[in-house]
Amino acid sequence: MNSVLKIRDTKLNIYMLMLALFPVFNLYYFGSTSFYLPQVITVLLFGISLFNHRPINLIIPWTYLLCWAYVAFHDIFFVSPFKFTKLLPGGINFFLFSIGWILFARNFDLNKLRKYVFYVFAIAALLFFYQNVAYYVLGQGTSVILPISNHLNYGDFTFSELQVHQKTHFAGRFSSIFAEPSYWAQYCVVALCLELFSEENRIKLFSGKALLIAAVLLAIQSGVGVLCLGLLLLIKLYQIIFINKDASKVRYLILLLPVVCYAAYVYVSSDIGQALVERGNNISSVQGAGGRSSFLRLFYGWEYLAAQPLDTLFFGSNELIGISSDGESFFNCASYFTLMHGILGFSLLVLFYFSSARKNGLLSAVAALTLLSISMMEAIYLSPIMLLLTVVVVASQKTIQKVTL
Repeated sequence: MNSVLKIRDTKLNIYMLMLALFPVFNLYYFGSTSFYLPQVITVLLFGISLFNHRPINLIIPWTYLLCWAYVAFHDIFFVSPFKFTKLLPGGINFFLFSIGWILFARNFDLNKLRKYVFYVFAIAALLFFYQNVAYYVLGQGTSVILPISNHLNYGDFTFSELQVHQKTHFAGRFSSIFAEPSYWAQYCVVALCLELFSEENRIKLFSGKALLIAAVLLAIQSGVGVLCLGLLLLIKLYQIIFINKDASKVRYLILLLPVVCYAAYVYVSSDIGQALVERGNNISSVQGAGGRSSFLRLFYGWEYLAAQPLDTLFFGSNELIGISSDGESFFNCASYFTLMHGILGFSLLVLFYFSSARKNGLLSAVAALTLLSISMMEAIYLSPIMLLLTVVVVASQKTIQKVTL
């Protein structure tokens, strides 16, 4: 066991591999329990880590301790009904998320994580290509989700029902091994973030892998994917011009600008681009059809928050509210956390990410901005995507609070 899990002495980093796979595994519950597969794996790895490394130093920035303490205090004393799981600081899901990013940050290896994430992306991209060929050439919608469990973390769907749903509801917009196109796009965004801003590609304008990921993102036709792609490209341009100050790259960018503009025009004029624009035009139709769209999640939660009393806005809700208040429209991550823990709790969480990103360099800052962007559009609260980006933001932090077990 030690030969497998001593990550510094072997080629396989089981922690980074699991972190790269968690967004795929999050679709599945563990057997008939109410625990997601990534949560069970996290507990197992945490237990193994405690067994193999005694004492263990847990990396906990003081800003996160402050946020975690507030969430725990608020949930225990102000949110009804009371549950015994609240005795775990923050409740069971927040607690597992917290020990998860602490565990993976302690065993962080950026090069391994980047490699594993790209491997998962490459396999998913090949299956995505197969889905599109099968649909546009053969006229057959296909589903390639993995048959890991029949108990799924996606509405009330069983495995076979989700297969049918993907073939009909998302016909023409495929999601490979993920439940829906937006989840697949989020994973691509993470892969692109790691690729564009790795130390290896610091002085490069782009790489072959980055171009491949960007092409897949455009093909997915997801609003969150296209918007985050634009954000990452703007940050890359800022890095080249103002951080690297590479004059040759700037001249190259000027020459490349007309090509980029023309390519953007061609994309928007295509069937794929027009479908995306049409979905974007529904951005104000919060209660309209397709309430699960990330476009519609952009404002729904904030409109719901605006109708709440002042004490709820500042301190958080005094009752547990699901990710959907009406069964149709969904809160994005930022608005949901603000609703549950108030502006005070949200400010503490932002302080944690801001202070970590400020100390850890460009990749950490870009990961934090990427997480914020996705959080404004998608319901990723305590999800593996949030976990993965949090680890990237905080992993190399130098000024930390260490708790020894």
